[in-house]
Amino acid sequence: MKPFLLHSSKLPAAAFARWVLAAAFIAILSGAPQESPSGESRFIKGKVIRAADGQPVAGVEIRVFGAPQQDGVRTDESGGFAIRGLPPGKYGLMVAPWSGYRAPEVAVDLRFLPGADGIVIPLRKSARISGRIVNKDGKPWPKIQVSALRDPGRNPWRVPDRAMAALTDREGRFVLEGLDQGSYLLLAEPPPARWTQKSWSVDEALPEPRRAVVPAWYPGVPDRDLASPVSLAAGEEKEGLEWELAETRVYCVQSKAPACPKEADGAVLELTNELYLGSASMAKEVLQPGQAWEVCGLAEGEYVLAAVCRAPEGQELYSIHP
Repeated sequence: MKPFLLHSSKLPAAAFARWVLAAAFIAILSGAPQESPSGESRFIKGKVIRAADGQPVAGVEIRVFGAPQQDGVRTDESGGFAIRGLPPGKYGLMVAPWSGYRAPEVAVDLRFLPGADGIVIPLRKSARISGRIVNKDGKPWPKIQVSALRDPGRNPWRVPDRAMAALTDREGRFVLEGLDQGSYLLLAEPPPARWTQKSWSVDEALPEPRRAVVPAWYPGVPDRDLASPVSLAAGEEKEGLEWELAETRVYCVQSKAPACPKEADGAVLELTNELYLGSASMAKEVLQPGQAWEVCGLAEGEYVLAAVCRAPEGQELYSIHP
């Protein structure tokens, strides 16, 4: 899959590698449980406590990710919980936010063990970030998505995951609540570029570049490597964070859907961008073979375009990576 570049002299060498590693990591975590030779059911037992004083917490909901049944269980009066009937596999325990408290996700590997007992999940008071998004004149930007992403540090091979997101109100204000303690990167994003179907000829000139608002990391920088992390202690509230969304030149990309076998039910085209963490689709559309398309509103950067021909039932026939 060869990326293409829009008017930029900078080539982020690790962009595609991060995308591949992130996709593989997600696939491993969210894939079907791996059966062990015994095939017997497994169990998970533990308790939930308050980290500050060690007291048990009753009535907290716990969900098991990766389990065939996603129904949660609640802790009893002693803070204990028990989950039974699980097939062999890898699981994640997630505690629902409780009265302003949060807990870290707990990974449990039951591929080759009969069960896991004695798991202790500490609840910490959740943290909060609030602030405002403005334009160059200091006026508010409404309906901008602001996300808190767990900071992966300066390791270019790690992809930050989105912990919390909220939209700005009419005054450009946002509030991100229910955050666990840790370090976060903040990203403000306008609505993404739109995918449009358009008939055009080879001799037709591309639309002239125009100016539009583009995503920006706190404190108002276009590159993740330049972003300033925001550190939160348990229960801490950080207020008054403000940064600017600037306008820059944006461009259009035009092409045609690839040729597919006669039995194919169209082609699926998908565009991704490094800024969107390598796993989020910027634009996705089902087109007929040879049909013209156009995506506008793209800022300078590195992009990946993938095409997949679909069989009549919707399954993939084969992939094309221009």
